[in-house]
Amino acid sequence: MIEMLVSISVTGVLLVIIAGWVHETLNCASLIKQRQRHHQNLTRLSGSLRDHVHECKSMAMDGAERLVLSRGDGTQATYTIAGNILHFEKRASQANGDPSVLMRDKFVLSPNSIVSWEMSEMPNWISLVVTRTREFGRPSPTVDPMPVDLHVRVAPNRWGPSLASSAATDNKNARSK
Repeated sequence: MIEMLVSISVTGVLLVIIAGWVHETLNCASLIKQRQRHHQNLTRLSGSLRDHVHECKSMAMDGAERLVLSRGDGTQATYTIAGNILHFEKRASQANGDPSVLMRDKFVLSPNSIVSWEMSEMPNWISLVVTRTREFGRPSPTVDPMPVDLHVRVAPNRWGPSLASSAATDNKNARSK
């Protein structure tokens, strides 16, 4: 009888341990999938931003959250920050002047991501910086409190003349006329 009580209690403890282990394994798998999606979106975002900025002829900021890229052929691409989501839209002007949407994309990042533009080197460079707050409340003195997930620094009109030199040339031509 005593042996039976001991075996039942040991079995109960083992079942609780197994249930906890399965629960933690599922939580870990969910966290890994979330981080994988975050890094896939960061990779897609950096490639898309590089391609569009390299082919643009001019760029401008519309507020602190919206980057507008113009190719010079009536095509315009915009990147808009909305919290941890970055929206992309590419438009082309039609013959009647109305813009038509060619492509849309949405880059959903981790909920604790902070997305910002670094504009100090415009018009020659634009930088997109994605940082994140610590997920756990325990700050570490040796670790940066705001780790950088992505920092993309891109030059517009990569294969043509720089925008600063073409703006200076335009100003010189305007003064000489």
